[in-house]
This record gives sequence, C-alpha cells and structure tokens, in this order.
Amino acid sequence: WPISEISGHLASIWGFPEKLINAVKLNPKLESNNDESKKLSALVYLSDSLANNLDYHDGWHTSETPIEPWIFEILELDQSTLNGWIPRLEENAELASAAFEN
Repeated sequence: WPISEISGHLASIWGFPEKLINAVKLNPKLESNNDESKKLSALVYLSDSLANNLDYHDGWHTSETPIEPWIFEILELDQSTLNGWIPRLEENAELASAAFEN
C-alpha cells in the first residue's frame, strides 16, 4: 500500500471527516481537478512537512522535509509569509505536544 493509502485508512479509522480522509489520500499535483480538494490536500502535505521540519517526526521521515513548490502554488503562499508563521506554529506545536504528554 502507498503511504497515502495507509494514512487515509488510519484517518478513516480515527473518524476524520470524509473531506480530510480524501485529502490525505490525494496527490493534488497528479490527481484532482477540484480546487477545494487540491487546497485541502496541499495543506495536509504542508502540515506534514512543517511537523517534520519542527522535529515532530512521523516515523516515516527522520530529517528535514522540503516543502515542494507545487504546495506554495496551490495554496497561493510564498516562503516569506510562511517564514513569518513559523514562530507561532512552533509555539502551538509545543502547547499541543505538552497537552498530549499529560
């Protein structure tokens, strides 16, 4: 099974909404003509890359994960804007991590 299929299956087991399950399974640069599906899937890919880059590895990736150019294009996002979000994302990731530890 491809990783995206496994991830989609887990999302289904965990009771995630159908749109999110489909976004996890979708490769938007190859498979979708639907803008909403592409954006949601690109957001999932971005989130995964950021989690890995902030040292919240998922077990599949153990080093920095590059953010693919197509993600920026689909989300209409630039690196400068994303860089401005990083401190807040790190702060929220720490809070979420601490909540799961307790």
